[in-house]
Amino acid sequence: MNWSPFKSLHRDIYFVSWELFKIMIPTLLVVKLFDMAGGVAALAWAMGPAMQLIGLPDDTSIVLTTIMLTNVYAGFIIMAGMESLTELTMAQATSIAIFLLIAHGLPVECMITRRAGVRLRVMVPFRIVMAFLAAGLVHWIATPLGIMQDPAAIQLPAMDSDPTLLGWLVDQTLGLIFIQAIIIVLLAFLALLKVIGVERLIKIALTPFLKMLGIGADASTIAVVGITLGISFGGGLMIKEVDRGQIPQKDIFLVVMLMGLLHSIIEDTSIAMLLGPSLIIILIGRVVFSILVMLLVKWLVLGRTEYFWKKYLVNELAVAQRS
Repeated sequence: MNWSPFKSLHRDIYFVSWELFKIMIPTLLVVKLFDMAGGVAALAWAMGPAMQLIGLPDDTSIVLTTIMLTNVYAGFIIMAGMESLTELTMAQATSIAIFLLIAHGLPVECMITRRAGVRLRVMVPFRIVMAFLAAGLVHWIATPLGIMQDPAAIQLPAMDSDPTLLGWLVDQTLGLIFIQAIIIVLLAFLALLKVIGVERLIKIALTPFLKMLGIGADASTIAVVGITLGISFGGGLMIKEVDRGQIPQKDIFLVVMLMGLLHSIIEDTSIAMLLGPSLIIILIGRVVFSILVMLLVKWLVLGRTEYFWKKYLVNELAVAQRS
């Protein structure tokens, strides 16, 4: 067996942790200051009219805005205290669920994908527009057909949150410690998969699916980690591979875009089920939606000139590292 993956494990853990935390910590602080200054409430007010387009109450805007800027848990804390959002239909709950599955924690996650090589001006609007489109499709199909109009079985537990700055700091610190633990376990597990040859089998198994989306087999491990565990971990691995120059530029872009639509399908889907949505739609429907969108993205970007890629799709940092 080739034990070299374990020999570099400590360096990989340090690199991935440092790259993630130097993005996450400043971004979390900026978002907190933005929230304290009333920015979240202002954005929620601006988004209110858009809620009607996807069949949701105006009050939903504060929940979705909070989720987009922070995380799902923060949005659920707000939602649990709003009586106007306790009597949603199953269709409305499904719209909210699929929206939050695609567009949550955007400042942190999009800064990570920016470091991996995809421009913010591509990733941020892409995820927001796709979240609105996915939620809208649920409403535009379910309402005329009269399906999923029964009350949703919302099961949000009582969620306590310390509103003080100290409480927020404690919560974020615990979250970062948890992420560090996951990074260590994840990278050790991936090193083991390389040693015993399972990583090669994963590449072989995923090659047809990724090829259909225009993604090379070298990005298969990152795709698996991102889709199952989330962008933070998949993006961390992507940053490592970008710095090593192991993955072609087009594969970096396409796999990051795929992860923007389809990531953390186990944990996030389980959390979203607290709203009482249709599991088939938020899981199977999300997968189908992501594949169709990625086929369109592939058609739009592959074959474009190097100038187009550098100017509109990938950032200069990634280009410099690839050269």
